[in-house]
Amino acid sequence: MVGGMAEEGVEVKLRIYLSGNPTITSQEKGINRYTGAVYTKREVLDLKEEYARLIRLQLMNNRLKVPEFSGAVRLKVIFGFSSVERKLWGRLKTTKPDNDNAVKALQDTLSDMHFFSKGDQQVADLQVIKLWSDRPFVDIEVEEVAYDIYRV
Repeated sequence: MVGGMAEEGVEVKLRIYLSGNPTITSQEKGINRYTGAVYTKREVLDLKEEYARLIRLQLMNNRLKVPEFSGAVRLKVIFGFSSVERKLWGRLKTTKPDNDNAVKALQDTLSDMHFFSKGDQQVADLQVIKLWSDRPFVDIEVEEVAYDIYRV
């Protein structure tokens, strides 16, 4: 790291264990029945707070600082959903929540924690995997990549 900015090619890998399956999504908005104003539900705010707490803990335990990526970012996220059925462990999960909805709260959290200098719009390459596991977890890999990585 130089001057607080991430160098191209720097990769951060984290695994956080959740207290329960991440079934709340950022798409779950509430509407005030008196004013009609749209607001973020408490459950979504709680999930973002839990993500931030666990990410900070992982960074601290690994003696890492929050890298502020300034360019194009590749983000790979694996959501592990707990199941008591051992035969499901490691298999892909094809039920709700949808991948794009599941990852939004995490992207917002990473952005709020200043992983991205310009916001989560810097995520140009996104891979989201949902699978069954013995306990709930989220694997996060984030790295800055060259803008022309896919040029042919």
